[in-house]
Amino acid sequence: MMPGKQTKAVFLAVAAVFVTAGPLLAAQVSMPVTQARAGETVESSVQYRAQGAEVAALNFDLAFDDSVLTITPTVGSAAADAGKGLEYTVLPSGNLRVLIFGVNENVIGDGSLIDLTIEVSADSSPGPHVIEFVDATFASPDAEAVPVRVRSGRVIRVGGP
Repeated sequence: MMPGKQTKAVFLAVAAVFVTAGPLLAAQVSMPVTQARAGETVESSVQYRAQGAEVAALNFDLAFDDSVLTITPTVGSAAADAGKGLEYTVLPSGNLRVLIFGVNENVIGDGSLIDLTIEVSADSSPGPHVIEFVDATFASPDAEAVPVRVRSGRVIRVGGP
């Protein structure tokens, strides 16, 4: 085979592997945009979509301005349906570290991972306040890493001063 044809054959063989292997399965977590007035408490949730991935345990931090927002998580229906529990701690920064796991290998289905009660400070300024996912780590039932895509949320403080 001539060098040009050999290169083309190798390229086509590699391309065929990527096409038949399909896209890398990545789970997705997201939070909606929520609106609230100063001093108000609102409900929100962290939504999960498997997108073909199998996830049995996960953890992430929620980063936000704790002088504006106070967030209390509870286990969501998707995690509970898979027999998972929720553990969380407030970090020195004020952020939340969230761990969802169970003493089982059940795969978590689509839906709410955690439900959030969000209190907005009476002293908060109007505008968006970001709630960001940090260091999201997802694991399969075999304890292998699962890629994850995150979409952070916001609480938009509406109304006057």
